Amino acid sequence: LHETTLDLDPTAWQALRRNFQSNQYYAANLTVDGVAVLQVGVRSRGDGSRSEEKPGLKVVFDKYVPAQEYYGYKSLVIDNLTTDASMLRERLSFLVFEATGIASPRNAFARLTVNGEYWGLFSLVEPVSKPFLEARLGEKSGTLFDYEWIFPYDFSWRGSEPSAYLPEPFQPETNESKSDVADGLVAFIEAINETPDASFVAAMGSWLDVDRFLTHVATENALAEADGVVGDQGLNNFYLYEYGAKNRFVFIPWDKDNTFRSGAWPLYNNLEE
Repeated sequence: LHETTLDLDPTAWQALRRNFQSNQYYAANLTVDGVAVLQVGVRSRGDGSRSEEKPGLKVVFDKYVPAQEYYGYKSLVIDNLTTDASMLRERLSFLVFEATGIASPRNAFARLTVNGEYWGLFSLVEPVSKPFLEARLGEKSGTLFDYEWIFPYDFSWRGSEPSAYLPEPFQPETNESKSDVADGLVAFIEAINETPDASFVAAMGSWLDVDRFLTHVATENALAEADGVVGDQGLNNFYLYEYGAKNRFVFIPWDKDNTFRSGAWPLYNNLEE
């Protein structure tokens, strides 16, 4: 267990907990296993997991100190594990994805202490960002999209305007200032919808590693994933990365606390959709 401590103004911690649905940042000092990073930004995080009693946290290292990093990372997730009574689902799921050849975020368990008070078992989760991309995919110049579930979506065609896809449900995390940041994504979605059946498989092979994508989906169903690419409420919980200088995409798993839902989970669940 990694010893993780946060020190911040007690009134700021009270405000973060009281307003746990807000993304307001507060200044704090973070120490992990004796390594301190001063004046970081910390806020409440999560969707269904947001909590006043045990807040999930996002730490941004350069929020108040420009260019400040932690081992190359600009942020860190401190997951409160409140939606998983076993506290094991995401840890085990990412290990299974790794075993099937799908690059996944690293995570590790931690004891969190805030202002000298112990708050319980948490998980430190590696952010999907440029250090992850470079280490796991071999490059970082492309565009990373964070898929945000706003409404049920299935890669359907919504027209050629980038605003139909950005910033919802696809939020650019890199190259966000480029005027053509959505061009490849829009072309990919158009190809998914407009390519004739007879040439569909060959066409998709130019846009993504089809075997890798099918492995990703198969792994989710093998893990009884209720909230993934073939989730019960549409697509969810993934990043989409477009490699630099070429229109080619890869899916990256994220947020696997809804796995292991049933020992009798259908291996072909939702594939007809």
